[in-house]
Formats: sequence, structure tokens, C-alpha cells
Amino acid sequence: MQFSQIFETIAKKRILLLRGEIHNDDQDLICLGLKLCNVQSTTDTIELHIDSCGGSMTLGAYIIDAIQFSEAPIHGIVTGEASSAAFVILQSCDRRLAYPNA
Repeated sequence: MQFSQIFETIAKKRILLLRGEIHNDDQDLICLGLKLCNVQSTTDTIELHIDSCGGSMTLGAYIIDAIQFSEAPIHGIVTGEASSAAFVILQSCDRRLAYPNA
């Protein structure tokens, strides 16, 4: 299975991944993914899986704005670490969950 096939499968299941330090590319992909999922359906849940040490608070604020603008419910799931800007992004989600050892 190629990377593009994996990405398509994840996108169809309305799962977005925020991994590593938050950079421009990450912010663009998350905001675009939120908008695309919102266009597809405003009632189905979007899962935002977070494993990030944070990064630029300005870029994090863009993601927070996109989350608050979304009509679809967004569940933030911590799969590893959520520090700094990533933690603030998690707090803006409608529902917050974490793996037991996260």
C-alpha cells in the first residue's frame, strides 16, 4: 500500500494527524483537512490525533480558529504528547481523549 492510498483511507474516515513540531505545512494540512471534512458532512465526527511537542503559537492559533469555525464535532485524541500549542489545540476540540500512556 502506497502513502497516497493510506492518506486517502485516513481522509475517508475523517482522521487528521498532527505530529511533531507545528510548522506551516502542518498548519496548512490540518486547516485544509478540517475544511474538506466540513464540506463533506457537518454531522459526522472528525478525529484529530495529536502527538506534538507544540511549536509556533501563531500557527496553533490558525488551527484553533479552523476548529472553532467547523460545524462538525471534532474529537481531539492524544496519542503521545500534547505540549505547548498542541495542548491549546486539544483544548479547543469538542471532546478530548487520551491514550492511557500518553
